Amino acid sequence: MKKQAFFAIVIFIAIIAAAVFAVKTGPKPHRKPPQESVQKVTAIKAVQIPFSPVIHGFGEAMPDKTWSAITQISGKIIEINPNLQNGKFLHKGDLIAKIDESEYRLAIDKAKAETAKIQADLEQLNVKKQNLASQKSILDKMLTLNKKNLERNRILNQSKNISDQELEQEELNVLQQENTITSLQSEINLIPAQITAYQAQAASADAALKQAELNASYAVITAPFDGRVSDVNAELQQFASTGTVLCKLDSIAKAEIETSIAPDLLAILPPSRQEKPTEQSRTAFRDRQTFTVETAAQEGFRWPAYFLRFSEKVDPNTRMVALVIGVDKPYGTSDGTPHLPLSKGLFCKVSIKGSERSEIVLPRYAIHENSVYIVEDGKLVIRPVVVKYNLGAHSIIQEGVNENDIVVTSDIVPVIAGMKLDAEIDEGYAAQTQQVLNK
Repeated sequence: MKKQAFFAIVIFIAIIAAAVFAVKTGPKPHRKPPQESVQKVTAIKAVQIPFSPVIHGFGEAMPDKTWSAITQISGKIIEINPNLQNGKFLHKGDLIAKIDESEYRLAIDKAKAETAKIQADLEQLNVKKQNLASQKSILDKMLTLNKKNLERNRILNQSKNISDQELEQEELNVLQQENTITSLQSEINLIPAQITAYQAQAASADAALKQAELNASYAVITAPFDGRVSDVNAELQQFASTGTVLCKLDSIAKAEIETSIAPDLLAILPPSRQEKPTEQSRTAFRDRQTFTVETAAQEGFRWPAYFLRFSEKVDPNTRMVALVIGVDKPYGTSDGTPHLPLSKGLFCKVSIKGSERSEIVLPRYAIHENSVYIVEDGKLVIRPVVVKYNLGAHSIIQEGVNENDIVVTSDIVPVIAGMKLDAEIDEGYAAQTQQVLNK
């Protein structure tokens, strides 16, 4: 055992000695100079992409006008349109409901009778006035004759042809006749005031007659325009008090959608930079854009739309501007093809398509703190850029990127200016981006 261990140690020492001898006497290795690594990246070629910017907003469809059928008189409902049901349609002039007008017809007859009575009283008063005037005229003539006779009697009394008693009796007759004429004149003087009072009563009776006729006309309630029925609250033989809302009618001629848009997005749709839009700017805004409304669901229906107006104020929480968009014939189409109705409360997406332009467009993720990575002569160049505006996942470049520049779209770690890059260019980027921006 000791001999075997001794021989193993001798062999191990010999191997080590041979290895040392081979290292010292063998050929020396040649060192290669260090080479710089090349990083592979994905990139796009910057080109002018023609597109029409599209911005989107959301809102609920509402009728442009809503009318409430409110009773202006009280009474029992004696007739109802069979189509007075939620969701059904009525045409302009269609009956909604009829209220029992018997009470108001009686009021009309009473007012007519009162008017006739007052007219008869007026005629009677006019006749009385004429009669009194005739009586006074006769009495005036008789008084003139009696006064002449009194003068003659005075002369006769002076010559003692008649007694003082006879003269005094004649003077008394004249005074009584004058008193009668004065009383008659007073009665005649009162007649104009009586006529005025009767005329006032006639005017009041005429007003009562017109009010009764107006109340009777309120008994029949009809639709003021073509509309869709909602909130029905009317039953046959039901008593309706004044002010009862029988139903509501939503116009089907036009729908309106109010949607909020960020001001920076509106800035890309001229005219945009006027704090108080004028009528000319509203017309320009309407004519230079294309408006579309569609359901917010994935399988959407679409309606052509148009700009109506800006809302009166900016939302205090979001600072967004509200636009009101109009849609004609929300419940049908001009060609008669089946189409989902743009019903009240339907949640919609509003698309506003601006005028066509050509811009350099980059993915937003290709911009790093207002800079982009450019490949020039196979090396990285970090260049600052100015973004004109953003559309979704894309940025429209104002300055910093020239046409045909190679822009890196993948991450580089670490980022060292001048490092070598091997760029793989996405040839389909421009076509894909154009398609996305035009949606």
